[in-house]
Amino acid sequence: MKIRTWLGCSLMAIGLTVVAAEDDGAKTIADKSDDGAAEMIAAIEAIKPPVLDTSRVKDRDYGRAFMNEQKVYNGKRGELAEEFYREFPDHPQAFTYMLAYWQAVTTSGRGDTALAEIDQLLAANPPTAQRTNLLYARALVTVIGARIATKTGGMNAASTAIDEFINESPQDKRGASLLLRMADADHNSPPETAILKRIVENYADTPSVTMAKGQLRQTEGIGRPVELSFTDAISGKPISMADLKGKIVVLDFWSTWCSPCVDEMPYMKDLYAEYKDKGVEFIGISLDYPSDGLAKLKDFVAKNDIAWPQYYQGNSFLSAFSSEWGVNYVPCVFVVDAEGNLYSTEARGQVAKIIDTLLAKR
Repeated sequence: MKIRTWLGCSLMAIGLTVVAAEDDGAKTIADKSDDGAAEMIAAIEAIKPPVLDTSRVKDRDYGRAFMNEQKVYNGKRGELAEEFYREFPDHPQAFTYMLAYWQAVTTSGRGDTALAEIDQLLAANPPTAQRTNLLYARALVTVIGARIATKTGGMNAASTAIDEFINESPQDKRGASLLLRMADADHNSPPETAILKRIVENYADTPSVTMAKGQLRQTEGIGRPVELSFTDAISGKPISMADLKGKIVVLDFWSTWCSPCVDEMPYMKDLYAEYKDKGVEFIGISLDYPSDGLAKLKDFVAKNDIAWPQYYQGNSFLSAFSSEWGVNYVPCVFVVDAEGNLYSTEARGQVAKIIDTLLAKR
């Protein structure tokens, strides 16, 4: 695994933090009173994560040390989370802590461990609400494990686990998010289309439906016009696809927090320099966060001398344009032909080849 892949660059990674622990966080508290729950929560929250030095993400020694700290954290916080769940299973925080732990364990390659713990809890015949949560956890762990090729099984196992959860609780909106994860794992395959249509048909008015429709749009949108108008975050000038008709347009979905995006920026700059005078335009589609994303975008563009327009959407993966196109990971590159029609949604790594093909046609 490349060191740069630690930094989450997908929608599915948001909210999952894998960090290291301090020794004083791993203590046992068995008091079953309300005070005991509060004390235990305080102990869990006292486990502080290390701060990832993004300037050292290519340093393999630093990478190994950081990952070891993550493993220490997972173990210590996991012990506390499991004890809290067993002592206070109905507490609102109990399942949240356990789910975060199981996700962390699975992403570290030990999904079989998480599944064994979940199955043990299910075997105890918990109340309905707890059983539903555990079935959700098992489905989530299985699909994450399938994506990263752990021993938790392939997509067939994920499909079975997801269906079991949905059959148990058909109105639970988490079913849509699970299906979306499975569709993402089966990207560009016939099963993906069927899964996405299932989400659209059965889970109206959920964020997953917007993303599912967007991913279907990617498949069905090839050869159709791409509409986009915005104000360049850097120059303040209006930018419109209608005004760019006659030019080949590269839409680069990226963010300043995405390490692979940053790593590939020099390559994108070289491409832009090569093709900008040949009837080609680039547009950056920023998925930076709403809090300080615009400032970070402007700072990065200035420091790295990026010359093409930037569309700051303002809400990361939940932004309208990117979510309507089903973009749930970055970097992601679309190419629009000189007629203004979508030519490719999978152009990353093939931009030069695609541009040459379109220039030859024109």
